[in-house]
Amino acid sequence: MAAASMAESKVPLALGVAVSALQLLVWRSRAVARLLEKDAERVWSDGSMMLDCSDEQFQRCVLQSALERAEIALESDAESNSARTGAPRFYQSGSSSGLTSEGEAEGTAPNLNGHNPPRMPRRMTKQVGGIASHKRPVLALDGYILKPLRLLHKPRIATGKDAADDKTKTHRGIREVAFYEALEFAAMVPTDSKCNTVPTSCRHPCIGYRSGAQFRSEDTTQSQPIPDTSLPQHLGYVDTLALSVAIYAGDSRVLSSVQSYANAWRCLAKEMRALKGLSKFTAPYFGVLDLDGLEGGRQLQSPTIQPVHRPHLLLQNLTVPFRRPNIIDIKMGTQTYEPAAPLAKQRREAGKYPPQETFGFRIVGMRVHSAADDQCQCWDKSFGVGLKTSEEVVQALATFFCCGDSNGSTSYTLYVLSGVIEQLAQLMQWFEEDNSTLAFYASSILIVYDGSQPYATIDRYYQDPIVKMIDMAHVCHQSGGDAGYLKGLDNLSRMLKAIKLGLG
Repeated sequence: MAAASMAESKVPLALGVAVSALQLLVWRSRAVARLLEKDAERVWSDGSMMLDCSDEQFQRCVLQSALERAEIALESDAESNSARTGAPRFYQSGSSSGLTSEGEAEGTAPNLNGHNPPRMPRRMTKQVGGIASHKRPVLALDGYILKPLRLLHKPRIATGKDAADDKTKTHRGIREVAFYEALEFAAMVPTDSKCNTVPTSCRHPCIGYRSGAQFRSEDTTQSQPIPDTSLPQHLGYVDTLALSVAIYAGDSRVLSSVQSYANAWRCLAKEMRALKGLSKFTAPYFGVLDLDGLEGGRQLQSPTIQPVHRPHLLLQNLTVPFRRPNIIDIKMGTQTYEPAAPLAKQRREAGKYPPQETFGFRIVGMRVHSAADDQCQCWDKSFGVGLKTSEEVVQALATFFCCGDSNGSTSYTLYVLSGVIEQLAQLMQWFEEDNSTLAFYASSILIVYDGSQPYATIDRYYQDPIVKMIDMAHVCHQSGGDAGYLKGLDNLSRMLKAIKLGLG
């Protein structure tokens, strides 16, 4: 009788312990779920900047990597130039004609030792876009261009709350550097084309993750996507048990958090694969150069990062292969402002060129050489915003490709147009098939071809035109990719095909 009574008294105690344990697991599962939600926002969040550069430690890491990359590139040039010419410095002309990259015949006078002193960057006379009185000019150094960077933007005139709160502008310089560093990182990530995971041995440049990019699931293999209920491997036993119980019990809050976390990693894996294919459509990147490091012939200092006073993005000079480069800068997309931009900025940007929403692009500037002589004509952004109809835009594009020049070669023009259209088609394919996570606001396409038409009758000697994406300071996450940019590519390609058809 006493034993039965004791057994009955233990039942409520056991139930109480079980209920308390269950409540503790539920509490723990929801606490872990909140952490997963924060992690998911850091990994990938729709509408956010591709790389959050507000963290000072991240800024230092990205800038250090970029400075070291530039030093390696320039020192590599130093070795190759020294081997060719016997000169001890690497600031020598990379032009086969003996001219500087800007076509300047005058060189730097040799010193008494018989060696040329270090070459210093000069203003790029062929710049067609991004020209304004308040902006520093793009510079040229041998086969490179040096694009000035403002690592921390401070409004020149605070015109109200919108000006002070424009976070899309604050870190745009370091964001562009980080984008190119992310391209370099993506090239090294061994992602499988059928896999939606990123190996835990890799560290994403914008987050610097601990392990956790792969997921715990019985049916997850290297060739299968991440299930929505898969759990991160870095969780401990108790946290994994708590989440598993909550998911089995149908806790919608926990289930939503786990699904968001898995989806964020899926998007990141897609982004890495997309960036792998994007690098061939961008100008080759060589890091960041501080001009103060070139004064007096000094080289960059590493490995400890020094204060950077005059940072410049170091990219390949796309005009170097051409004797008389014809250049056009085309701002792409149906909108040129980020979703997070202040309302005043959105209105201002939209009002610059309303037809851009229809065309998906606008001409920012172009530079064209005459086929008959060495005369060059330039058009700035005021010309582009004055093109109101599609007929006017087509005529401007025809002018750029010298379609109305009686001294030009029709066969050469057709060759150039075919090359540009083909490269645009390849870029469109990337946007349609590979890009489902990124939007490129205020980005441009630069088209360059040779205006000298050196071999107007022998096709095999024609220099191929160059089509590259530039200006990557405002890249954002966006589900479904960038429909506005794709619309601009499609319309631009259609117009060029119409021009080509008119030439026969």
